[in-house]
Amino acid sequence: MIAIPDSEPRKHKRAILRLTPQTLIELCKVDGSYTLSANGMPEDAKCVGIHVDATRDLFMMAVESDSFEEIEEGRLLPEISIQFTKHYSAAKP
Repeated sequence: MIAIPDSEPRKHKRAILRLTPQTLIELCKVDGSYTLSANGMPEDAKCVGIHVDATRDLFMMAVESDSFEEIEEGRLLPEISIQFTKHYSAAKP
């Protein structure tokens, strides 16, 4: 008889970002007079999944980054919090 080793659960470095519909609308209003930065979002972050929670009126994005804690597949992902900041260009003469 051959023993088959138990496989370890897969792990990912992911977190959840929750955005309100109003935040998404504000992000779409960028008109070129300013730029936005997302404070708290790692430089290497990439979206690996999205979900709309109509009950809570939220847009949820699964984000992956090497800087996140490793989480076993199937576990609840931790939430990250970011703050958008507007950076206005200097006024032209």
